[in-house]
Amino acid sequence: MSAEVLAQTLINTMTSASIYVMMAVGFTLVFGTMRIVNFAHGAAYLAGAYGMFVFGTMAGLPFVLAVLISVLVVVLASSAIEVTLVERTIDDGLKTMILTLGISLVVAGAIESIFGSTPVAVPSLAEGAYRFAGVSLPKERAIVIVAGVVVMVGLWIFLRYFRWGQGLRAVSQDKEMAAAMGVPVRKMQAWGFGGAAGLAALAGALIAPVLYSNPDIGDAALVKAFMVVIIGGVGSVSGAVLAGILVALVENIATVWLDASVSGVITFTVVILVLIAAPRGIMGRTSERV
Repeated sequence: MSAEVLAQTLINTMTSASIYVMMAVGFTLVFGTMRIVNFAHGAAYLAGAYGMFVFGTMAGLPFVLAVLISVLVVVLASSAIEVTLVERTIDDGLKTMILTLGISLVVAGAIESIFGSTPVAVPSLAEGAYRFAGVSLPKERAIVIVAGVVVMVGLWIFLRYFRWGQGLRAVSQDKEMAAAMGVPVRKMQAWGFGGAAGLAALAGALIAPVLYSNPDIGDAALVKAFMVVIIGGVGSVSGAVLAGILVALVENIATVWLDASVSGVITFTVVILVLIAAPRGIMGRTSERV
């Protein structure tokens, strides 16, 4: 592998990792605070991508404004769904999984009915590419990478130093104790659910100008997030970050060395090997939840 190909592979890895990490961290936040597996997480990613199509392509709003509106709509809708529907089944894991799966199917079906199954495109914020030493970094991918880093650093600061972030961590570690200490558990769960959906929507909105969007992208994103969470350790944010980078690296190296069609097989093989070596994930034993 030449230096140029290696550098290009690393760039593609960072782009994919930014999306995978945002998806997986949101998935982890929901599980950590509510102890449920949210199958509607992919639908939030799908909604974010199509939100960009509606507000960016059809309405012609500026890129940043379209992203903000798309994410805000998903956050508010998801919080409302949590309060009106998910809360009623939160103590029954199976019912909650079926409910969130149903929500995912409804969202995907509605989008396909409205926009059809033909892939849609979103205009990029910045055309062209940065070129150095024979390596090309498209500006739209650079935006995804920078945004991913900023979001993860911002989330780390929020969880560590802000009252609401500390409340989310407290609920994740011990819901009963948090309630006894005055933490509004139900409010934390509702906004945690909405915030996690917001991360997924942001991932979908940011990747929309890079890849075409269709009603099936939510399913693929959900599977990838689930794999990342399993590898990193369920409930571990730091594990989700490391696993997201690992999965992206494995996929891109497999694509370069072998073929794009087998990269998924290689990734699943890595999941199996990690589970054999560390059944609770690479950070499942040592990291605190959220």
